[in-house]
Amino acid sequence: MKLMGNDIAGATNKNYTATFAGNYKVAVTNSLGCTDISDPVTVTIPCRMKNEMLTENLELFPNPANTYITISGGIPLSFEVINATGQILISQEKNTANVIDISSIPAGLYLIRVVTEYGPSTLKFIKEE
Repeated sequence: MKLMGNDIAGATNKNYTATFAGNYKVAVTNSLGCTDISDPVTVTIPCRMKNEMLTENLELFPNPANTYITISGGIPLSFEVINATGQILISQEKNTANVIDISSIPAGLYLIRVVTEYGPSTLKFIKEE
């Protein structure tokens, strides 16, 4: 495997996960010693980081909040509001809005586990009275 014309040390398996953006080529050598190099494949976002980067764009506001919180950066497909002991207090599947009613839970520090089309993410928020 080559990146920008340079061999990638240890990239000898049939699968490779890109860790940097760039132009990648594969060099294959047969048992007779003949080598052929593929056309380049351009990677703009490292494959292993694509979903991580997209889920990192999620934001929650206001924080602290007392009645509603809003998730921006993607529409939650599902979410769970979790208290400090790990108990799920609010859970919703097939959510279609980015505004979540938190008026029924007591004041405190919470986690919200959100799943968007880009994957799962966990955010913290404070509920005030």
